[in-house]
Amino acid sequence: MEWEDKVKEKAARGREILFGKDNPMTAELACAAEKASRAACAFWALDAAERCAGLVTCGAWEAAEAVRLSRLWAEGKIKMPLAKAAILACHGAAGRCGDRFDGAVLHAVGQGCSTVHSKKHAVGLPMYLLTAVYVRYGAEETEKTFAALKQSLSEYSERRFETGVADFLSEKERKS
Repeated sequence: MEWEDKVKEKAARGREILFGKDNPMTAELACAAEKASRAACAFWALDAAERCAGLVTCGAWEAAEAVRLSRLWAEGKIKMPLAKAAILACHGAAGRCGDRFDGAVLHAVGQGCSTVHSKKHAVGLPMYLLTAVYVRYGAEETEKTFAALKQSLSEYSERRFETGVADFLSEKERKS
């Protein structure tokens, strides 16, 4: 497994994030996210972030609150500063946890929620989530998680999001 050699090399150097943009898995997801609509990326990332939030014991409230407020932001019901504060609190909880798995998952939640702002954040979710899964469960489960992320992003990319559902998109983006 080519990807696993890169991950082992990063782990040996003491890196916190084992899956970077140079990893074949995250590169493939980044390419798929780039081709998807902004709405597809945002709602895929929010749903993935919500599932991730259920995995942690440390920082669970911060993760759930970040997802909840980011959904409201995506629906146009609140303004960005409220969601941004919750997202930053989620990232902050990651630093306070002391558990590598929970910390990486909390960062994945924060990145997923940030995708409402820019779909460029979409790749951050798998970078942190795959790191967390690899650290706790190993290579086989990491491959299964990658396959699930890839499949779900593909399914979201095929969906049509009606005007009003994705209110965070500007009028210009809706027309293009």
